[in-house]
Amino acid sequence: MKTPHPAPGQPILVRVVITDEDHHVLLVRTTGSRSRWGLPGGIVHLNESPRTAARREIREELGLDITVGDLLATEWTQAHTPGRRARITLTFIGPRITREDIDRIVLQASEVDALEWADPTRATTVLHPSIAPLVGVPLDMPLNTRYHETIPEPS
Repeated sequence: MKTPHPAPGQPILVRVVITDEDHHVLLVRTTGSRSRWGLPGGIVHLNESPRTAARREIREELGLDITVGDLLATEWTQAHTPGRRARITLTFIGPRITREDIDRIVLQASEVDALEWADPTRATTVLHPSIAPLVGVPLDMPLNTRYHETIPEPS
């Protein structure tokens, strides 16, 4: 059961850039009335860390248990639709996965109806303009972003 996000404040979303051995980017097509290509990810649940949410979303959408890497980008998006809230999206670097990992992918049909391994040129043509620049970044180079989770010790 999903934990609902509280109504006040801005929702936090996460997405993960996953690549294969040929440097293709994993794109997923979401289901529903606004079906579109994007990076795997979703909303951070109440009291869940963004990195944990990213890992959970990949497990739910693709059936893979991956290690979520460094923070690649942070984006604030203003709401453009009445009744919607602005949101913050954290994009993490995912692993470069192997053919064996790819063979283990199982799509969650209620959220994702297709996947594509796209070269960066193709990815930039189908992704939203705010996401497209992220797929051309050399993901194996050191980044200047910093991300740290402070999780209190259990009492």
